[in-house]
Amino acid sequence: MQFIVTVLSGFLVIAVLVIWQVTDQLWLGVRFEAPPVGEQGGLIVAKVDKNGPAAGKLAVDQRLLAISDENQSIVLLERLLEAPDVFPTYAGFNAFLQEQQQAAEILSSKTVTFLLADGSTVVVNPEPRHSPASIPGLYLLYILCGFFCCGMGLLLWYYRAGLFVSYLVLVAGIGTLIYYLSVVLQYRELALPLAWMKATAATSIVGTNLFAWGYLSIFAVYPLRVASNRVVWGILGVMTLLTFNNLEQWVDLPLHTYMLQFLFVGIGIYWLLVLQWRVTRKHPVEHATVRLFIMTMAVPSVLIILVWLVPILLGKQAWLSHEFARLIFVPIATGWAIAVFRYHLFNVEWWWYVSVMWLVGVTVILVPYAILVYLFDFEPLLALSLTLLSAVFLYFPVERKVILRVRHDLPSSADAAVSTLVKCLGKASTDKDIQEIWHKTLEYNFRPISIRHGSEWQKHVFFKDEGVCLCVPDVVGEGCYELEGKQQGDWLFNERDVQVAQSLFELTHAILKATHAREEATLAERTRIMRDLHDSLGAKLLSMAQRCRGVESEDHAREALQTLRDTVHLSTTAEQLDLAALLGEWRVETRERVEIADAKLHWKVDGVGEGLYLSSARVLLLRSFLRETVSNALKHVRSENLYVRFAREDNVLYLCVGNDSVSADPTSWKLGFGLSHLRDRLVRAGGELKIIQRQVAGGGTVDEIWAKIPL
Repeated sequence: MQFIVTVLSGFLVIAVLVIWQVTDQLWLGVRFEAPPVGEQGGLIVAKVDKNGPAAGKLAVDQRLLAISDENQSIVLLERLLEAPDVFPTYAGFNAFLQEQQQAAEILSSKTVTFLLADGSTVVVNPEPRHSPASIPGLYLLYILCGFFCCGMGLLLWYYRAGLFVSYLVLVAGIGTLIYYLSVVLQYRELALPLAWMKATAATSIVGTNLFAWGYLSIFAVYPLRVASNRVVWGILGVMTLLTFNNLEQWVDLPLHTYMLQFLFVGIGIYWLLVLQWRVTRKHPVEHATVRLFIMTMAVPSVLIILVWLVPILLGKQAWLSHEFARLIFVPIATGWAIAVFRYHLFNVEWWWYVSVMWLVGVTVILVPYAILVYLFDFEPLLALSLTLLSAVFLYFPVERKVILRVRHDLPSSADAAVSTLVKCLGKASTDKDIQEIWHKTLEYNFRPISIRHGSEWQKHVFFKDEGVCLCVPDVVGEGCYELEGKQQGDWLFNERDVQVAQSLFELTHAILKATHAREEATLAERTRIMRDLHDSLGAKLLSMAQRCRGVESEDHAREALQTLRDTVHLSTTAEQLDLAALLGEWRVETRERVEIADAKLHWKVDGVGEGLYLSSARVLLLRSFLRETVSNALKHVRSENLYVRFAREDNVLYLCVGNDSVSADPTSWKLGFGLSHLRDRLVRAGGELKIIQRQVAGGGTVDEIWAKIPL
């Protein structure tokens, strides 16, 4: 705050001094303007101050042809009101200075005589000082613009002192301030003394060239360096040489000795921007900075070059007034401030789209107009009519091919993604499936460079790091996804992305809740059925076991009762079960069954360690497959060896049950009710059942039934 107060105080002192200097000139109380285009001779009275010396003597719209005093007279020409830097040659500039000096000497007399177009004369006695109230508001705006541009440079220099670009922005801001103050000090009703006009013209040249050096150098080193320091200092050397050439009037440049250099400055800026655009790909913040530079600097520069600089270089009437063209420095300084401070760069996406739309629309109109008027000498009205007519046929195709192509990179709306998301979620059967669909949805809609899964959970979507990272809650569990680099690093995430992601999250979360509610209802109904089955069939099995005491049938009855209880338990639990612990129980049970059949069990487990938990539905499916295939092997084939293998590869679990083969080719097998039912259950779970016969060492064969179950 102390720094800001100091800067504002300094600006206030400068403003007071400049305004005091502007008022320290003779005052007529008249504002002049050039005659309409096509009319020659004299100046038009645009305004007469009611408190000025000319009040009641001159009237608005009167044409003044000449001005004189007791010793000399001068014809009033339009170029008396021109800015010093609009003259294309040094000879024209020096003639302008001589006319300014002569008119200033006449105005310094106590009595000034104006010759009117009707032949009459009017005598006015100028007052020694200007009235501050008579200074046009535009010149006060110039002072504010100069302070704004320089103030941005000072703030960046103070708060980003470690960046080389901050010093360049400060230099460019100082150059802008010098230029604006020079323009204000050139304010006159009609003329200023030669020495003062020449001095302010010199400071104006110094200020603009200082700005141009900073302008070019900024793009060379920021946001990423695309040129060495030698290039930066080389640009300074060239601008210094041009400055001395303008001040010392060594050599006239082609077309326009004061303006031609800025055409090359513009070309250099666009070339550097192309380099920056290329090197900042995959760097979202830096790429957004380049896009901001294009909007706030390149786009205004293109328009100024097209409608102001090019006509001047061609010796034509500019389409834009000199006064308005000077305001180009304001959006440029604004772009510097936002880009270096990196303030709200995530909004650049929308600004970029609007600026491209306007630039394409204006270019489609201005370029054909310039070609028709300046190259083919069409009348302006006819050229404008043809241009507008052609724009109807050109602009809309260009909009579809260019602007919509730019807009293609914008994030898709929630409405565009909902149908695809709902269709995918309709095929999900587990929370894991939904989580994978959610991951793919985020990847498809935002195309980030990377997606990381974090442990911190938030209820709402938000972005951080100036829009580099978008944090989206996980629909399953309590983590969150961190998406980095939207559209492969070409854009930053913004509020619109937050709204889209939040809408998709709420939709997915609602579907997940509905799925859980359906599963809970299904589980409740299954529990009721299983309990009824247990109470009825279980009671009968228990009675059978009690009646068969001491008989072999008792063991079968109790085994059937235990199987029923296990099935009821697995069918009614929602907990995740440890597969490693269950494999031990299944191995004991299978060994007992195999040994009763006078066979040998070969049990093998690969890649299934502790910590692998499965849902009760998956466990029930595995157990049913194991029991059914073992029963088939022991019942239908007289085998000496039974092979059971569990294997895990990535997110797939394989279960294989094989036996010594004395059967026909498995392709000729006809599946019974049990295996057919298991195959259907595996398919519904996303797996498959496969039967093969393979050769083993010693010349024998083994029949194998494989189950593939996704985890």
